[in-house]
Formats: sequence, C-alpha cells, structure tokens
Amino acid sequence: MNKLFVKNHPAQLSFFKSLQLEKSKLFLRRLNNEHISKNERQIAVFAFDSIALEVALYGVYEKKELELFFDWLSFIQKDFLQGAAIDIGANIGNHSLFFSDYFKKVYSFEPNKNTFKLLSFNANLVNNIECFNYGLSDKESTATMVFDKKNVGGAKLTGDLAADSDVVNLRMLDQSISFEERVYLIKIDVEGHELEVLKGAKKTIGSHQPIIIFEQLSSEFNSGSSDCIEILKKYGYENFAYLKFSPGVCKKIPKFLRRNIQLLHSKFLGQTGEVIKSSSFETRNYPFLIAIPKWLNETL
Repeated sequence: MNKLFVKNHPAQLSFFKSLQLEKSKLFLRRLNNEHISKNERQIAVFAFDSIALEVALYGVYEKKELELFFDWLSFIQKDFLQGAAIDIGANIGNHSLFFSDYFKKVYSFEPNKNTFKLLSFNANLVNNIECFNYGLSDKESTATMVFDKKNVGGAKLTGDLAADSDVVNLRMLDQSISFEERVYLIKIDVEGHELEVLKGAKKTIGSHQPIIIFEQLSSEFNSGSSDCIEILKKYGYENFAYLKFSPGVCKKIPKFLRRNIQLLHSKFLGQTGEVIKSSSFETRNYPFLIAIPKWLNETL
C-alpha cells in the first residue's frame, strides 16, 4: 500500500463535548424521523440560523403560535380558502408555506437577495405562493439592509452602509399589486419598519380590512400603546390581541437563554396557548400582535 498523502487533524473538541455532540446528533435524527412520519415539509434553511434551529426541533418556525392562531379562527377557514394572505418580510418562506394550506393565494415579499433565493426555492414546494424581491414601505425608494449572520430574519433597514449589507428596493403595497382575491390576512415582520409598511398599505387595508399580524418591540411602546397600534386605530381597528403560552419562562433567566428553554419546555412538557384580547399593552416584546377587524370582532 502506497500512502499518497497524510494529514493529522488535531482534536477540535474535548471528549465531553464530543460526547454531547454525538448525543445531539442522535436526538436530531429522531426528530427528523418524527417530522418525516408526520409529512412535514422539508424546507431549505440557512445553516446556523436561529430559524433553522426551530425548524429542526418542530418542523416549522413558530409552529405553536401559527397553530394556535389558525385553531382560534377555525370557524372562518372556509372563507380563507377563497381569499389571500400577504407575507411581508417573508424570509425563507416558513410562514408563507404555512399560510399556503389555508389560503387560495399567498403573496410573499422579501427584499434580501440571498434570502429571496431560498424563499423562491421553498415556494416551489406548493403552487399558490407568488414571490416578490423587494421590500414594502411608505414610499418608493432604496435602503440599506444590514444582515445578522446569526439570524438572517433579523436583517434591518438602515441608512448606513456596513460590512454585511446590501441596497434593496422598497415600494408601497398600495402601488405594487392589484389583488384579485379578498385579502384576509397580512403578516408583517420587518424588524422595526412596520409603521412605514402600514402607511404604504392604507388603501389595501381600507378596502380589504384584513386580520393583521405584526411584531412590536418593547422600545416601541408608550403608555400602553405604540405608533403602529395608533395608526391601525385610525384605519378602523378597535380591537387587538396577543398570544400567551403558559407556563412562561422566568424573567430572571438571561434573555439569550429564555427562547431555548421555552423550546425545550414546550417540546417535552407542553404548554397551554391562549389568545388574549387587550386594549392596553405592558412594555415588552410582542412577536405576534393581532389587529382584529370589525367584521371578525362581531363574530367572536
């Protein structure tokens, strides 16, 4: 036997870390088999991204939130099947794919060029998602998007160029598409740009009066409300709600650990989910606020 080449690879992990890694691999393999047995869609993700972790654990990012939301609205799902959903800040298409099971058509907007490639790939798993490679705002313009390598979905619009950034196109929803179907749902997750999106969607919201899901950070609240909530009130929305899961996670636990603890707790011990209507909000992060249109509130 003639050795053509030899290279020594020094140990990169301690024995105990190697053992932990092997246990984690076995655990993930079991989860993969569970997802396959349940016919979960195998969507493409960015390795090492925070969304990828939750997809590996549950098969879908924010699965319990989405399931609770649609279970709550099960009495109008027949109407949804004739209408449309708009996913603003679609990222890789996790929510768009989930919506595609409930709506006749899903319109997905994602300005990040690389993320849009995965969105388009995942959208091809179904036949009712249409993708658009631009962002939405209150005017037609361009902006700099700064990327977070640990959380691609956390890319933010700024006015400054940075090492990990790109210039993206922005348009107004009101001037981008004429919707053939009734729009029943708009989901907005644009990392602090929600107010501008709402301003540029005034006509669409006024004519369709959709249910609106949006994110609000603690820094956006003042005296129990926020600029987004106030503009939605001007658009005719008088009722709002949020999702609550019990038991929660102690606030004394460091923030960077809470999400992972929540994931593990819900996976192995379960949680109770509630949709809570509220007219005033305490100052904290709300990843899943719901603006309830009058037509829906009258049926609740």
